[in-house]
Amino acid sequence: MADSRWFQQYEVFRPNGAILETSKDVLGVIAQIRQCEERDHWPRSFHIRNCSMYCEYRDLCVAEYVTGKPNKEMRETDFRIDDGVREGR
Repeated sequence: MADSRWFQQYEVFRPNGAILETSKDVLGVIAQIRQCEERDHWPRSFHIRNCSMYCEYRDLCVAEYVTGKPNKEMRETDFRIDDGVREGR
């Protein structure tokens, strides 16, 4: 398969209102991330059906929710911890 055919690009026109609303959404998410970093707390969006089917963090999330504290052993054995070096922290 020729890459040029696979990676074709087209302009997609969006109404100005949609562009503005998307920009506001992105800024809102950035503000939430900063707030979570400052507070060192990341709110969960726990949902019984979706978490069990689609989220690889489900077991960790539920364990920490039930105990009310980080589960260091589970984090170290089941997950790779991001130390922020890639982001320059």
